Parts: sequence; structure tokens; C-alpha cells
Amino acid sequence: MTDGPFKPTPQSAAKDREKSPFSRYENYVLSAGKMVAEGRYQDAIRSLQDPEIPRRFGIGIREGRGLRLLSKPPSHEKLRGIRTRIALSSWFHIEQREIELGELSASPGVEVPEELWHDVALIYLHEWLHGLQLLTGGSLTDQADDEIDIGIYLINHGIPLTVNYIEMDGLEKFLDVKPE
Repeated sequence: MTDGPFKPTPQSAAKDREKSPFSRYENYVLSAGKMVAEGRYQDAIRSLQDPEIPRRFGIGIREGRGLRLLSKPPSHEKLRGIRTRIALSSWFHIEQREIELGELSASPGVEVPEELWHDVALIYLHEWLHGLQLLTGGSLTDQADDEIDIGIYLINHGIPLTVNYIEMDGLEKFLDVKPE
């Protein structure tokens, strides 16, 4: 999600990003995406909480509102609601050039389902990719809609999406993919 008027415009410059000064930022995001593809969701989350790389580009990171699981694993419907709350607590603030990441934790002895960690990692990647859109001045895949642009970018880089992620961002209307 973004909180401002930023809307990338389609441009072929996406192909030239490898040469841009922002390639280090993008490579960092893609290394976290690789962790997601390998099922290492919590490693990806920890990596994306590190403020050092975005700081080099004048982008900050701050903690969003947290959500703590207090008891047994939630039902599928409650998982969707938890994912939505984390997503709504995560933003890329254009004016402040800051990534806000909603937090997820659990009480001792409460196990967080892997599906939920996967969703949180995708949310974090999503917000970092809004930063890349801002830094490069436009679309990552030549898509005009910034949310669809990010979804396609993740797919193009082999990062598996969840049903919750696809439904949350309205991607099912635009993508011919089967989520994992």
C-alpha cells in the first residue's frame, strides 16, 4: 500500500535497472525473495526489517502496529483476518520516504502457521518494492497499476504467492497463476 499519489507509469526503463544505482537495493529485495521461494519466511522477514540497505537510499524503516497470537493456531478465516491486519499496518510512506512494517509475534508456546509467515514475508517484500518503484521512478514490469506491477514482478522472479496475497491485492483479475 502507498499513502500518496504515486502511480508509476509504464516505461521500458525497467529493463535498464541492472545498470541503475538502485540495483543494490533491488538485489537485496530479490535475495529476500529467494528466501521466500526457499520457504525461509522468517529469515526473509528478519532481512527485510534491517534498516541499513534502504537507509543508503534515503528510505527509513519503522515498526508498524503489532499483532500477537495468544493461543492455539487460528482457523483459516482468522488467518486471513490476521494477514489483512498486518497488511493494513504496513505502508510505504511516499512523503516521508519510509517503509512501515506491521509486526507479528506469538505468546510462548504458540506456533505461528507457516502460511502466515509466508503472507507476512510477501507483505514486507511488497512494501520494499514500492520503495523500488519510487527510486526508479516508475513501473517494475511496464504495468501502470503499482499493485499489479508488484504482483507480476514477484511472479516474474519466481517468488511464490499465497491465495491471501493474491486476493488481498485484487490480483486474481489480472493474473493467470495458481498460488501455492
